[in-house]
Amino acid sequence: MRPTKPKPPSNLSRLTSLVLAGVLLAGILLIGNASPRVVVAPMPFHAQLTSYNYGQGYNFVGSDGGTYQFGTNYYYGSMAGQSLNAPVVGMADSFGETGYWLVGSDGGVFSFGRATFYGSMGGQTLNAPIVGMASSANGAGYWLVGADGGIFAFGGAGFYGSEGGQTLNAPIVGIAATPDDKGYWLVGSDGGVYAFGDAAFYGSEGGQSLPSAIVGITCNVQGTGYWMVSKGGGVYSFGSVPYFGGLGATTIPKPIVAITRSPDGGGYWLFANDGGIAAFGDAQFLGAMSGTTLGGPIVGVAATPVEAIVQAPSAQSVYAVGSDGNVWQRDWTSSGWSSWSSLGHGAVTFVAGVAVGYNMSSNANLFATGSDGNVYQDWWTGTAWSGWSSMGNGGVALKSGIADGRNQNNDPNIFATATNGLVYQDWWTGSAWSGWSSMGNGGVALTAGIGDAPNYLNNPNIFATGTNGVAYQDYWTGSGWSGWSSMGNGGVSLSAGIASGRNQANDPDPVATGTNGLVYQFPYGAGGWSALAAASVSLSSGIAMAPNYLNNQNLFAIGSDGNLWQDWWTGSAMSGWSSMGNGGVPFVSGVAAL
Repeated sequence: MRPTKPKPPSNLSRLTSLVLAGVLLAGILLIGNASPRVVVAPMPFHAQLTSYNYGQGYNFVGSDGGTYQFGTNYYYGSMAGQSLNAPVVGMADSFGETGYWLVGSDGGVFSFGRATFYGSMGGQTLNAPIVGMASSANGAGYWLVGADGGIFAFGGAGFYGSEGGQTLNAPIVGIAATPDDKGYWLVGSDGGVYAFGDAAFYGSEGGQSLPSAIVGITCNVQGTGYWMVSKGGGVYSFGSVPYFGGLGATTIPKPIVAITRSPDGGGYWLFANDGGIAAFGDAQFLGAMSGTTLGGPIVGVAATPVEAIVQAPSAQSVYAVGSDGNVWQRDWTSSGWSSWSSLGHGAVTFVAGVAVGYNMSSNANLFATGSDGNVYQDWWTGTAWSGWSSMGNGGVALKSGIADGRNQNNDPNIFATATNGLVYQDWWTGSAWSGWSSMGNGGVALTAGIGDAPNYLNNPNIFATGTNGVAYQDYWTGSGWSGWSSMGNGGVSLSAGIASGRNQANDPDPVATGTNGLVYQFPYGAGGWSALAAASVSLSSGIAMAPNYLNNQNLFAIGSDGNLWQDWWTGSAMSGWSSMGNGGVPFVSGVAAL
């Protein structure tokens, strides 16, 4: 069942908040590690690294089906004010933050945004009420779990076993799926943990005397450990996950009902039934609903997921244009980088830019500029690449930079520089591509690199390099484009590639190549451009930024030797540039990564 989507219950459905000093669960404290941190910060930027969605945000839902969104997460609708057969008990986020599911205690599922409805247990006879749900990393399915440990798998979510029909010491209260979707953990109110599929058992609180009942579970990014939380706010960590703090020694005004990790697993949030939030580790406090009147107590939560590309079990993929006119691909796998492989070029050779993102089916989508001045796309169908097809050019040759991101409606938005020095865009309307339209150039020809990343209001922010060697930006204000404005160049001409993403502090961090062969960066708030350490070759062409499997900044640039080079954040410093080779043909221009 896919319900109609009413308007948000109020303008509180999406908030920006300042973090103030105080004691949390009044909704105004950010707790970090073992002691409180007092931070005043605007709503964080939507962390999109080149064209890979990262950031911090969370949705939570009340028993009436009302949903509340903070940070990078969007409002796609709710069941507030609707007649429900049973109260809502859980929530799960769809791939790419493009929607979410709600589940009722009767097993009824409600899908919003582009979260696909795969089925439900609504109207079926259950042995025990549903108490929670989890979604697959690629959004292709979900699991429902009953209080008796029964599992119901829908869509591409596999069934790996359950506790249905078994005698339990305490009812099941939560479920967490493994990152590869090949297993899951269940947790009981007594802290007992049950592992299925490739989910490893790392320990539990079963048989221990707990101050209060366990209410939820979440795992780390690698699936090598998990946290559980009690009604009183105590956090218990197992496996390789660190303990970032808890509220077990604190008197809290309202009970905790859920826990979920931050996108990189470097922290977690605790959620109270009045909408209060406690943030630990690198989890940011983004707003809360405590102190407001809710239609029902908070019962479930879905935070920004760590997203997996559907096309392969790789933690990262990088693409570059070769001198043979083909696009080449290399993937990071569990055993290291794969060999370079060609994705071809279709009817024409590719001469410059390449970009990569996700289409509305949550599959990888590639874009490249052809020798005929048209943009071409090739997407993963779920089993194979579709083959290159033309998207046209709007009447002017698009022969240089290209970028892929999301517009203010969270739909794919493509940007390209043209031979006339203007930037053009083409966006997905929900059913088709809009067609190319000009965004101008601010008075100087923008004929080289272009990058895209959302700003602090979660609106698109475009960066491009001009013929004068200066970087320019143009951002969506909420009602229109701001117009192009200069970001300077740090005293050296920025010759070609430009990209934007997130640095290790989760701040926007445009990077660009200079005519002197160095890479320059301009972190948000830094005040200007500064050079990164030099590689052993000149880096003066395409550049891309994307998170690696540890969610650390990873830069890719094409060298004067025709190889692709990378430099990544190790956790304390940049690694230094190292060569990734080139697949047998020199790379000449565009590079993209996710």
